[in-house]
Amino acid sequence: VWIEKPSNGKTHDRILAAVDPAPFEGDPNVNPVREELNTSILQYAQLLAQVEEAELSVLHVWSFDLEMALQSRAGFADEAVAEVCESFRQKHETALAQLVAPYRRNISHVHLVKGHAGEEIARLAANESIDLIVMGTVCRSGLGGLLIGNTAETVLDHANCSTVALKPPGFVSPVHL
Repeated sequence: VWIEKPSNGKTHDRILAAVDPAPFEGDPNVNPVREELNTSILQYAQLLAQVEEAELSVLHVWSFDLEMALQSRAGFADEAVAEVCESFRQKHETALAQLVAPYRRNISHVHLVKGHAGEEIARLAANESIDLIVMGTVCRSGLGGLLIGNTAETVLDHANCSTVALKPPGFVSPVHL
């Protein structure tokens, strides 16, 4: 799905590829569809950047959902929680570096941000004056999730730039005419 928002220019000078690499190598839960989607995002964004003669940036937003629970309910010391959180950040950083390695010569900036994906993608796009976001969408909760995905919908609601949302290879829409 390509949503083109009105702009002053006819080209996209700054493109952002939003990816979500699996941070835990060897994890049996790593989904090969997710890996294929990340590769598609980078390939598509790289191609668009070449055609548009644009600057290409890559973003991965990560979160540590247990952080608050460890601090408040489990009573872990702040230092212990910070140490575990930093360990997770490093794993995400390594996974991101491995994912972008084959494309690195065409990438101007690589960003690793902690937070909620939809909000942080839109925030970075605004801060970096991004013209086009290329991202994947796999979630399927609610009617909107069937068509585009919840994170992509958040990005569309909050970003002031165009967005391309790619579905995984082999995706078949559950909506029939």
